[in-house]
Amino acid sequence: MYGSIAGLVKASAQGDAEAKKLADKIFKHDFRTPQGWRTFMASAVPGGDFPAMLADNVANWTHQRFHALFIVAWALHPTEKGAYMLKLTPQEAVDVQAALASLVLLGHVSARASSHLSGANAYSLSKDWKFLKGYKELLVQIERPADPDPYLFLKAEGHSLNNVREAALHAMSYASKSLTGKGLTASEALHRVAKARDSCLEERAAENYANAYERLLTSLGLRGRMVTVRQMFAALLQAADPNNPQQVTAAANTAALGQEINSKLGYLKGRRRQLAASEIDFSDDLEGELRSLANRMVETTAVHSRQYFHERRLTPAELTQGWRAIDARLG
Repeated sequence: MYGSIAGLVKASAQGDAEAKKLADKIFKHDFRTPQGWRTFMASAVPGGDFPAMLADNVANWTHQRFHALFIVAWALHPTEKGAYMLKLTPQEAVDVQAALASLVLLGHVSARASSHLSGANAYSLSKDWKFLKGYKELLVQIERPADPDPYLFLKAEGHSLNNVREAALHAMSYASKSLTGKGLTASEALHRVAKARDSCLEERAAENYANAYERLLTSLGLRGRMVTVRQMFAALLQAADPNNPQQVTAAANTAALGQEINSKLGYLKGRRRQLAASEIDFSDDLEGELRSLANRMVETTAVHSRQYFHERRLTPAELTQGWRAIDARLG
């Protein structure tokens, strides 16, 4: 499907009728043309330099800067339903928190409840949110702000919490996710593209667990929304051989952990009977889920200390490099 999101936008601008039809269904008006993307980025992130933007004076921050973080992350790793976690320095986390607090006072951002991860330090950025059709707001959330490696969580929401009707629809989507493992479809166009065989768009890449994975965690005695993949894998190895468990040797590096998981899936498959004694069905589907999760972690180029599920983890420098590549592909 045009190879990339930038390829789709470029083809649309060059008169490809199918590309234009698709771009019109996916994007709101400002993002249907290369010029629209560039105009937004020139205003939100001059020079496209995200580390410099994060180092800028807090007084210069706008809500569009937060929009830009998500938009470029999404364009690099497009999903129908996805969550992105941007690695920050401790000082960047302090500055981001201060910028959000300032924007709340201006009425450009509002604090909100969140069912994601810690649920704390969450904000709605629905003002001027004009990116993907079907998505009403950007949720941002500062995770583990006091840690040496804090993250900014970013997710587009199909419904905002700014009025009773939208809040009710949001609750319905949350209920659907709890029951089926999938929230309600916010964009039929994105859903169809994600289902296409040659799509550059992933159907789902989020931090909240699929039902089968959550059942695995429950069987391992692990509960909560912030169980790391490392914790899961250590418990799984323990269940595979309680008397002489293999140890997780990868340090705080999710790419190395992904490689280790892949290397030990064959061993776990051979321990199915022992795992069944702990009420763990190490089925082919579960093996495939763990392999997919491991491969996602292996794909990362920067060092990340933790992974919760399928969320995409990025750095500000990767956003800068990514935007430059997107800009070049837009033609």
